[in-house]
Formats: sequence, C-alpha cells, structure tokens
Amino acid sequence: MTEEPFRVGPQRTIALNFNFGLDANAIGEDTVLVFDYNGTSGDDFQVFYPEQDPAFIVPQTTNGGRSVGSPEAGLTNQQNWDTYGIAIAGGLTPCLDDTTRPQILGFTCPIGAVVPDPNPDPNPEPDPPTFRGERGSARGAYQTITVNGTTQEIVAPFWTVDTTPRDQFGNVVADAQFQISGSDPFTPEESLSYPLGAKISIRGRLGRGIGAWQRVTFAEGLTEIGSLFWTVDSIARDQLGNEASIRGIVLRGRSLSLWRGLLRSEGFFRFSIRR
Repeated sequence: MTEEPFRVGPQRTIALNFNFGLDANAIGEDTVLVFDYNGTSGDDFQVFYPEQDPAFIVPQTTNGGRSVGSPEAGLTNQQNWDTYGIAIAGGLTPCLDDTTRPQILGFTCPIGAVVPDPNPDPNPEPDPPTFRGERGSARGAYQTITVNGTTQEIVAPFWTVDTTPRDQFGNVVADAQFQISGSDPFTPEESLSYPLGAKISIRGRLGRGIGAWQRVTFAEGLTEIGSLFWTVDSIARDQLGNEASIRGIVLRGRSLSLWRGLLRSEGFFRFSIRR
C-alpha cells in the first residue's frame, strides 16, 4: 500500500471569509485595518474581502428580506455601487493585490486608497494649480491660479486690517493691548496682515483685565479688528437713582473702558458710598 503524504493548506494570518446565509447582511460595512503587520513598523494596510472585487456578482436579497444583498439578481459590485451605492462589505476594493501578502486571504491595499474610475475620461482636464499664504500657524485659503506665457510672478494674497483699539463708539482706547492665540500680548500697531482666508483668535487686554477670545477671519471686506473694547457709564448712583460720590474718587462725568467679553480681572474695585 502506498501512503499518500499529508497535505496542509496554506497558513493564513488573516482570512476574510464571505458567507451569505440566513439573516446575513452582505452589504453591511466591514472594515479591517492592519497596523505594523507582523511587528514591522509602518507596514499598514487595509484588507478587503475577495468578494469586494468590482466584478463579483452580489447575491440577491432573499428569505423575505432577512438575507440582505442586491435588490436585483445578477448585478456586480460595480453595477450595484453605480446604481444603488451598495457593495459587498460596504464598498469596492481599490486594488486586486492578493500576492504581496499571500498568507492573507483577501486583497491588501494601502489605507485610504481610492477606487479607480471604471470609465476614466481619456482626455481629462488637469486640475488647476493652487496656492495659499501662511503666517506662523495661520494658513490662508487655497487660491486657484492661471499660469501662461505672460505670467511673471505668483503673489500669495494677504489682507491688511486696521488694529487701532477702539470701543463700540469708535473712540480710541489708550494703553490697550491685543493678544493673538499662541503669542504674547502686544501693543497694537496701525495695521495687521494675514493670508486671505486665515482664521485667528484674538482678544483685548487693558491693565489687568483680559477679554474673551474673538474669532476673526481675514476675508475681503474686513476693515478692522480693533473694536474689542466696551465703554460704560461710571456715574455712581444710589438705589433712588441719585448721583453719589465715591470716597477718595469722584467719577462724575467720566467714562470707564473695559475689555469686551470680560473673563477675569486680577484685582477688584472697592467703593465706599458717602452719605
């Protein structure tokens, strides 16, 4: 008697097995991401079922809707995706690589890979070049440019605004400071420039007072960001509305400028009212 050798199938480290049985949902999303495969740093990829091949025919929904698949019989993954936006395991495989890692049952593709267009335009229009300005961590919006035979330079668009510190009445607030998120407080200059479309967080400071952060977008039409302060009446009055003097200080007829959106003050005012 001749003994047949014992045959062992290929050893699999990952196996995606598709089974369309009772109560199965063939088109439900199923994502498998692998990082540092077999201890190899940076060997990252996504595994797709062999049945996520665009040419694979998706089984039709059966069992009174308990087994969910294609609404129509005989449609491939690609046809279902184009018609109904569905496919096996929730999407199409962007590659058909089943040889790079033969110990894995399924297609292994780069994470984030895009499914190729099944009907690509033979003469596609190239995307126009774009660019943007940057200042520190602030980044402007991308701008589309046209480069031709007469182009001499490309200028990143910036926007300049007035930064004179003002209150709600337009009056200049003396000794005021500004602070941009991530930087130290500074005494405002006449203007401030940032890339067009950039967004910054800025607040006013006056003495020990610190205002709330204000979000500012450098967009066309923006003329100033200096009105971060608020001026209030400081006439002292009693409960009957009569003017009263404050011991040691008389504020009658003066105004007091505060920081808009007060968050905190390092210190406090204490008043004693004369009878």
